[in-house]
Amino acid sequence: PKQILELVAAIPDTPGGLRDRAIVLTAVWTGLRREELIGLTAASIGLDDDGIPMYTARVKGGKLRYRELPRPAWDAIAAYLEADGRPLELLEDDAPIFASKVNPGEPIASNTLYENLRRYGAAIGVEGLTVHSLRHTAAKLRRKAGASLEEVQSVLGHSNVATTARYLARLEGTRDTGWAAAAALLAEGATT
Repeated sequence: PKQILELVAAIPDTPGGLRDRAIVLTAVWTGLRREELIGLTAASIGLDDDGIPMYTARVKGGKLRYRELPRPAWDAIAAYLEADGRPLELLEDDAPIFASKVNPGEPIASNTLYENLRRYGAAIGVEGLTVHSLRHTAAKLRRKAGASLEEVQSVLGHSNVATTARYLARLEGTRDTGWAAAAALLAEGATT
């Protein structure tokens, strides 16, 4: 969490920086892959009937995913679009959310996104920052916040929970953080 806050603070308050900040926050809150982020258009985000921000993304395997867009990501996108002179309500349906500075009708190029992320990461001492690193962060943050394996599966859009389990096993390492609490329960049971 501290590194994400440092990363967000390292991104400048320019229209391009606000775009990149919105990309980072959207990746961290949604777990979307690079192409899923880049593919977001004006028609793919909006408020539902209850005023909840939602997004639709074409995910791996060609499936469409419709999920809540966490408010911090929604707010960052809105701030970027306003600063860029492209408020969401005035955009054509096919307009990219995360637009190229050179050609606002086109999404940010993958190589530009990678270069920007690496630069921001290096500024806070994180080498090789990628969108996939942010996807890992999304999974780890959810687990640390107490999300179940199935909840993380849903955030990441994995079709099989076994994929999520393998994914998290690589991220969570080999520490057994639950043994002490389990031992306390056993000790308590022995005395009752």
